[in-house]
Amino acid sequence: MVHTLSSRTQPDLGNAHVLVVEDEPFIAYDLVLAVEDAHGSPVGPAATVREALDLIDSGEVDAAILDMTLSDGFAGAVLEALDGKGVPVVLHTATPLPSTLSERFPLVTIYPKPTAVAVLTRHLAQQLQR
Repeated sequence: MVHTLSSRTQPDLGNAHVLVVEDEPFIAYDLVLAVEDAHGSPVGPAATVREALDLIDSGEVDAAILDMTLSDGFAGAVLEALDGKGVPVVLHTATPLPSTLSERFPLVTIYPKPTAVAVLTRHLAQQLQR
């Protein structure tokens, strides 16, 4: 028997602008497609801390998928900027948070790489519905 996802189980981001912060091109592309498939509007992808901060400052960001280790350094400043604007974030990273950030952001959800992109968009959709 072939199982298909019903529209109820597919993530729906409700046209939210989702910032994708990922420096691995294939993963970034996969995340952008997942956001689009979940009826979201991708912002980025940003491959560096600087690009991510510029996108946060210059545009509408309703939610974010964030890799913590980028080509120009650790993305703690990006997480802080998103939190400062009340933006729901899901971390998709191979790097654990340093204790200073995990203490500051105890409720942030961390998915280790690799995690299926639909899991990430489903989690964001649930956060956006709250």
